[in-house]
This record gives sequence, structure tokens and C-alpha cells, in this order.
Amino acid sequence: MLSVFGPKTHIKCFGKYLFEMLLLAIALLVFQSKSFAQQGTLTDNATFPASVSALTVQGSSATEGSAASFIKFKLTPNLPSTTPGSLVAKATLTLYVGSLQSSGSFNVYRVTSPWGEGDTTAPTYDVANPVVIGVPVTSANSYATVDVTALAQQWLGTDGLGAGGAPNYGIALVSGTATTAFSFDSKESTTTSHPARLTVLLNHVATADAATNFTGSLAGDVTGTQNGTVVSSVGSQSAANVANSTMAVSSATNDNAPGTIVRRDAAGNFSAGTIDASITGNAATATLATNATNADIAKRVVRAAQDSDIVSAADGQVYYDTTLNVFKVFDGPTST
Repeated sequence: MLSVFGPKTHIKCFGKYLFEMLLLAIALLVFQSKSFAQQGTLTDNATFPASVSALTVQGSSATEGSAASFIKFKLTPNLPSTTPGSLVAKATLTLYVGSLQSSGSFNVYRVTSPWGEGDTTAPTYDVANPVVIGVPVTSANSYATVDVTALAQQWLGTDGLGAGGAPNYGIALVSGTATTAFSFDSKESTTTSHPARLTVLLNHVATADAATNFTGSLAGDVTGTQNGTVVSSVGSQSAANVANSTMAVSSATNDNAPGTIVRRDAAGNFSAGTIDASITGNAATATLATNATNADIAKRVVRAAQDSDIVSAADGQVYYDTTLNVFKVFDGPTST
């Protein structure tokens, strides 16, 4: 195709294109902070009848008669594997109007039969159920954008491969009026070189499925489903062991009950039976303290002494019997 633009026009268009790409990159960065955007891969584009050049859309009033353009994108592997259509928040088709003979509009349809760039016969498309009707085109060197979210969701289906949806045979661009006549840039364009783009925005970050939306069961420290998550373990301990330990600590008292945790009271004390231990410091109100160095304030103990130290015994004096290894209290004529 012969270019009708001069060198200055090319420079101007290129600068405009760079500016638009910069804005698009900034927009994608903003969206990706909360979502995940990806480009579909343009695999085929063609115009039927094949005698019409470029990606032309024109009505029956055109010299060559009606012409429709077809484009096809591959969504995988650009999108994460098995991405269901329900995760598509937005899908936008962007077309660049390379030339304009007569302003008008075009309609977008889902293609319903296989096709390829070398075909001579146009594929079929769903005329009864248009994706979009009346997309306006009024000037050359401009972009036309079309919301094709529902169509992308159908292509992915419930399993990312089209199950329960529709086969991905591409998109048909058909004249909306008899006088419409313009052409979009194809992937083979050597002038402005702005091929069709399909941008798919998912409603979650693909690398963090568990953050907001996910399906299937959980495994590891938590189990269950998204709406019924259960903690199964904490570290190496089972959730049941952790719960039982928490209950044992919460119900502890200062009573010395066998097999339970004993909690000191507000004064820091607790009751206990016989305790075999080495104690450094003072032991208050001990009933029996074998080999104690000093036991004060126990049964009116004023001074604990060896029995050999008893010279002038006083009633109530405690002494230590080295033969029996017990404390005794002097109570007058006898000792106990």
C-alpha cells in the first residue's frame, strides 16, 4: 500500500504513538497494583473478500462492495493456565484507524467457524448476537476501543479452555452503515504499525490466588475451604494439642491437684504436698525440712540447733536430732 503521508507526518505520528504507549504503561502499572493485566497474542488478521487489502471495513456503497475484517487472538499461555472466564474483569480490543475514506461505524461479532489468513472464503459469525453495535469511526490516525469482556469470558469458559463457553475463532469487524469505509492497521503494517491489541484484566493477582479469590481446598497449617478455613497445626503441634494446653493454663488454680498446672495466687503462693527439692533461700511454714540449715518462724521456732547444743533447754525450743534426722520441739520433761 502506498503511503500518503510525508516525512513530517510520520515523525508526528511516531511521537504521538510513543506518548500513547507511555500513558498505557502508566495505566497498566496502576491497575496491576490491584489486578493483573495481560495482552492476548494476535495470531491472524484478514479481510474478506481477499481482494480487498489491509484490514478494511466498508459498506455496500463502496466501489469494491462490502468488506469485513477478521482478527484472532491467542489468550494462552499469556494468561495463567486454567484461568476461568469468571476471573476476567475487563477485556478491551484496541484498533488503530490507519486510513479513512468515509466515516461511519462498525459492529463486532463472535466468529463461529475456524479460519486462517490464507483462506479465500470468509468464516461465519453470530449475526443474531452482536458483541457491540455502532462503534464510531470519524477520523484517521486514531484509536477505536471496544469492550469485549463477555466474549473473552466465553472463550475461557469455566476451565480456561472454553468449557461451558464458546470456541475462540476470533472477532468479526463488520460495517455498520452502507457508506462506511476505513481500514485498521494489521500486524503486517509497515507504515504506522499499530496492530490490533487485546488487553485482558483479571480481577485478582495471578501469583496470589489465596489473597482474595480462590477455589479448591487448603492444605498445610490451615485446611478446609475459603469460606470454612480451619487451623490444623501451629508449628509442629496439632491444633487440638494447642487448644488443650490453652484450656489447661486458663483453668489452672493454686491448688495442688495431681496432673494439673498449678498457678500461684495473687500473693505469689500456691499449696503443695511433699516436695523433694533443693531450696536456696527461705522456706516459710514448712512442716518438715530435712537437713535444713536454718528454719525460722516454723512452729514458734526461735533457733534451730543441734541436740548437742541444748544446754539450758526452754519450753518450745526446737532442736535437730542428729540420730533420727528430724526436728524436735522441747516441751519440758519430754521432747517430741
